[in-house]
Amino acid sequence: MKRLVVLSCVLTVAFAAALPGQGQKPAPPASANFVAPGPAAPLAAPLMAAIGGLRAASLAAHIAFLASPSLEGRGLGGRGLEGAAEYVAAQLALAGMSPVSSPETGNPAVPYFHPVPLREISHPSGHVIIETQRGDTVDTRTFLAGVDVLCPELPPEVFSAAVVFAGYGIREANPAQDDYRDLDVKGKVVLLIAGLPPGPEWRRPEWVSRYGSDGARQRFATKARIAGALGARAVLAIEGPDFSSILSSGAGAPAPVFFVPADDAGPEAPPVIRVSARVGDAILSGAGLTSISARAAQPRALAGVTSTVTFGGGERLVVSRNVIGMIHGADPTLRDEAVVIGAHMDHLGRSGETVYPGADDNGSGVAARLRPLCQASGMAARTNQRVSEPRHDRPPVDA
Repeated sequence: MKRLVVLSCVLTVAFAAALPGQGQKPAPPASANFVAPGPAAPLAAPLMAAIGGLRAASLAAHIAFLASPSLEGRGLGGRGLEGAAEYVAAQLALAGMSPVSSPETGNPAVPYFHPVPLREISHPSGHVIIETQRGDTVDTRTFLAGVDVLCPELPPEVFSAAVVFAGYGIREANPAQDDYRDLDVKGKVVLLIAGLPPGPEWRRPEWVSRYGSDGARQRFATKARIAGALGARAVLAIEGPDFSSILSSGAGAPAPVFFVPADDAGPEAPPVIRVSARVGDAILSGAGLTSISARAAQPRALAGVTSTVTFGGGERLVVSRNVIGMIHGADPTLRDEAVVIGAHMDHLGRSGETVYPGADDNGSGVAARLRPLCQASGMAARTNQRVSEPRHDRPPVDA
């Protein structure tokens, strides 16, 4: 594996050096852009011959087909991605690359396929219901996604739990702050304030990066991990005054269609549901607080307050496919070892009449794996290598 990586760098340097000069000062060598994984070693002659036979036109032909309109952007669950899988499998079969299973039909491409069951979630929706019990009466308010709530991309689910206010949801030694001291949050919904506490000590770059980043995923990652480690079921994060603009723009909202593994057990950290100050006010009113005054308040249990969170949407089972081929080596001491090299075939697909071709993401990546390995397929036995080449169909992975 190291030899192949180093060789790709060497080839890149050679191509850059062949470009004609433009009269500028000598540019730094292209090798300065790479970090070699180790000492270079010469490759066996058959592999050198295979790599020397690579042609830009051959790679371009693969990319042109994979990014062609007929494949409709290779979106997950679409026929274009299925066509791309058939194409890649046919290329492996033509190159004589070994499949991972024995043929069971007359189609020589079938043994290269590995099924990947997915759940397609379409038209996602959601809402949060807050119930506050005051004596014998219960005040119930419902807040909708897109109006006061921004839900994460998760499959349909409904859950209810008591709510605990955990301040800013921070646990740090310096500056010393533990918003979870003496709080029992196991199985409960944690209400916290987004961002950083006031004070210059919290404006250091490390804290701004961890808790005040512009990206919501990074901004809440540590807070979600802390809450999850203490057993919280979910996090409701009260956003600032610009949240209404975020909601109206659709920024950070779930995609109209997204995918999760069919056997998905849910996220490791509890889901973070971003909410407006109106939601925070409704939750905190029983404690005599508002979303503003809570910034200076101590964390506490919120007696009589329950939250019911609903993630909605349509569901459909989709069986996508990896395409896997193997190149076997001859060295008996290495026959149980493998180097796995992969490239994802899927892209964004189409939205209405707009098709996203995906030439660079990731048609070029598939071509860059497919062509060299197909050429090396007939030569690897003489170089004591065994290579497994998967093509991953994966759900797209910040708000």
